[in-house]
Amino acid sequence: MPEGAAARDLPRPTTSFVGRGEELRRLGRIVAGGRLVTLHGPAGAGKTRLSLEVAARAGERFPDGIHFADLAGLHEPELVPRVVATAARVRERPGKEALSALTGGLGPRRALVILDNCEHLLDACRLVAAALLETCPAVALVATSREPLGLLPETVFPVPSMGIPPGATDPPEALQAYDATRLFLARAQRAAPGLAVSPSESGVVVRICRRLDGLPLAIELAASRLKVLSAAEIDERLADRFRLLRRAAADDVPERQRTLWAAIDWSYGLLDEPERRLLRRLSVFAGGFGLDAVEAVCAGGGVAEEEALDLVAGLVDKSLVVRGDHAGRARHRLLDSVRDFAAVRCSQHEDLDLLRSRHFGEFLAMATRADDELRGPDQAEWLARMDAEEDNFRAALRWGLSAGDPARTLDLVWLLHHYWGWRGNLSEARKWFDEAMARVTDLPPSVNLSRAFARWGEIAEIMGDYGPARSRYERALAVGRAIDDPVRIGTARIGLGAVAAVQGDLTQARPLFEDALAAYRKAGDRERARWPLEAMGRLALAEGDLEQAAKLLELSLSEARELGNEAGIAEASLHLARVAHARGDLVAARSLGEEGLGLARRLGERSLEGDGWIGRSHLELDLGRVEQSLDAARSGLRVHDEMGSRLGMLDGLEAVAAAETAAQRLQPGVRLYGAAAALRERLGTPALPPESARHQQRRELARAALGDQRFASEWGRGRALSWEEATALALGGAAVEPDGPGEAAPRSAPSMTLEGDVWILWYEGQAVRLRDSRGLGFIATLLADPGREFHVLDLAAPAPGQAVVSDPDVAIDPAARAAYRRRVEELRSAIEEADAGGDDERKARARQELEFIEHELAAAYGLSGTARRLADPAERARKAVANRIRDAMSRIEAHHPTLGRHLRTSIRTGTFCSYEPERTVTWEVHSAR
Repeated sequence: MPEGAAARDLPRPTTSFVGRGEELRRLGRIVAGGRLVTLHGPAGAGKTRLSLEVAARAGERFPDGIHFADLAGLHEPELVPRVVATAARVRERPGKEALSALTGGLGPRRALVILDNCEHLLDACRLVAAALLETCPAVALVATSREPLGLLPETVFPVPSMGIPPGATDPPEALQAYDATRLFLARAQRAAPGLAVSPSESGVVVRICRRLDGLPLAIELAASRLKVLSAAEIDERLADRFRLLRRAAADDVPERQRTLWAAIDWSYGLLDEPERRLLRRLSVFAGGFGLDAVEAVCAGGGVAEEEALDLVAGLVDKSLVVRGDHAGRARHRLLDSVRDFAAVRCSQHEDLDLLRSRHFGEFLAMATRADDELRGPDQAEWLARMDAEEDNFRAALRWGLSAGDPARTLDLVWLLHHYWGWRGNLSEARKWFDEAMARVTDLPPSVNLSRAFARWGEIAEIMGDYGPARSRYERALAVGRAIDDPVRIGTARIGLGAVAAVQGDLTQARPLFEDALAAYRKAGDRERARWPLEAMGRLALAEGDLEQAAKLLELSLSEARELGNEAGIAEASLHLARVAHARGDLVAARSLGEEGLGLARRLGERSLEGDGWIGRSHLELDLGRVEQSLDAARSGLRVHDEMGSRLGMLDGLEAVAAAETAAQRLQPGVRLYGAAAALRERLGTPALPPESARHQQRRELARAALGDQRFASEWGRGRALSWEEATALALGGAAVEPDGPGEAAPRSAPSMTLEGDVWILWYEGQAVRLRDSRGLGFIATLLADPGREFHVLDLAAPAPGQAVVSDPDVAIDPAARAAYRRRVEELRSAIEEADAGGDDERKARARQELEFIEHELAAAYGLSGTARRLADPAERARKAVANRIRDAMSRIEAHHPTLGRHLRTSIRTGTFCSYEPERTVTWEVHSAR
């Protein structure tokens, strides 16, 4: 799903939610009216589950998404902003800290963010929450923590124990009136379906819940034992264990955890010894685990490998391990409180260093296999598997760095390089590379050391840090020469050639690529030999040698097809599409481009996908489909922006600029060209043919249309833009000032002022300038007189020099009908393309829009195709006024989301229109009309 799309990213609980009615009502009111609420309480109080239920019920208030950030498996405070950004579907921005990217991405959204398990990352969570509260006025936060965040606007909501009956003699039906006993009975039915509580047992149930202090986790653990014990036996064992465990826990855990500790330790005491051993050892996993990993890490020393499956199943039955699924594979996890308990017991009874070493070895082996699989036909499956193990990889890296084993840790870092690149997590990749490389200054030359330097260099190259990239490739080359390894020598030369090429030194790049090809062929490595072939093909294309470019790229494509390398097929196809386009063969260019882009999207190869969209943009422009070109250019820019690929972003900015100028939107087009030129200079990356020639032609046409003075002015404004500002402008998220007066003077009260043909709206410290329209005039009339109802015929009455506002007397006029028909055909084609490419998300979006349009057409035309007419002048005026107000609010919201949302919730349209804000807002409206 693209960044900014509405989402409900909530985990799905496997059991029903029970009770908490009063808490839900109170929290619903707090979330509706506040910005930050922290669910505060001890482990096992049900904070996470309560937050999920609150979020599920608040969905309509947050149309731009509800996002769940699970921090339980994270231990690096500096990664909290990135994990929250990932949960909120906000991608990293080049040159920006993760926190700035997060606040920038969430800025205009009406969204709810849940920060779950904050207590061990309190300072980092406080920093993230404070930044979101300050810069994202429509974002609300729910935090769960054993300790409040301590921020000024925070509402601390203590999660109480569940209600327990005051007496012990209530009949069984009365137990349903209290949350704790109701939960016990619900989980009892799950553990032992058909179990009925007799009148004599109701008091025992009450006593169990009371002794467990009404804590949901403890109650669920106790109820699960009804599979093998009666309520009376549970009560008896619980009483004994409480006295024992309170003494045992006194020195090990905080006071607030002792009751829950007792409940877990009591359940632990019911396990047989192999189950206990396995539970203790499972605490070394972070986030979750699969059965294969359990067998590799935990077997031995009293836990037979062949028994692992049955032991895990037994722990699931006893509610100590939670079963789930991820990408079609069974996956398990420990509840946080159970993991804390098991970790203490593990440190007391197990060889912790041995277990962590095994854990490291298991995930090093997985990363080793993934390094190959991520370039093969099972790539999508392996990406999903790696996603599930992110916390385990981080835990392994932490242990490796702290245990003084830099060589193996560096191996794990470089093996994860491709995964981080695919997912666009370049800043995290750089973090681990930097930390690992700082510890390997005295490692002897080796294949893996050369690999590590080369991949460290590639991270810098993608992020536009060409000096460090060149230095690291040179170190990789030195190590490769020291061990006389042609593959490592070839890889380093490919990297050095790539840096030279992007900086415009084609003369230096060619011999480096040729040397790399010779090295790979000497090693007999056909797959890697494709890389310099492609690189030299791109070089020939940049030099205008289309015949040589086609020859080299076709050879690369042929090799990729023989080897079954789909990513290689996609890459070669996209470059051959550029060659065909340069030759003027638009049919071949479209065919090759569609094949490459479709494969890239199916594989999840983000960089190639971005390049594919940009190539499509240039092709659409030459076919005269300007708006389609703009859509494709923005798609490509968005992908490269999310990746953090600055070189790709430059190509995307220029593609958007080309489409804007072709559409005669010269002001944003020239500004974007100016921004791209300045950013290329800062990066040291000149534009290369054939695209550079097309862009030069577009710029000259814009200069002729604007005149030298105006062109220079807009070009200069564009050169002053930062990466973020240029990207926002290109993606349609930043206003371009119309001709007219300068910046609006700051005001304390909301105002709407017409100066010439420009409306200046001031609201909550921000001004927006928009060219005049009838819709803005209608809004000004409504704001000037809040609460008054205006009949649409009065609003539609002509001002001097204006015509009466009235839409045609048909529900949809012929022009709109034709546009709808064209869009229907486009959507049907899009559905077919998405279906062929396996893009379910795109297919669903297109189908939803198609159904809406078909509904509109059906409502506007009879079965014979005759247009339905609107005979009533008031009805025609109502439709016209509503449409113009809606369009004006959309324009406002695009540049001032807070004001746009305020107007959408406060302005009523219909036969009578009015401005009725929930709270009193007095506008100063100044108009010459």
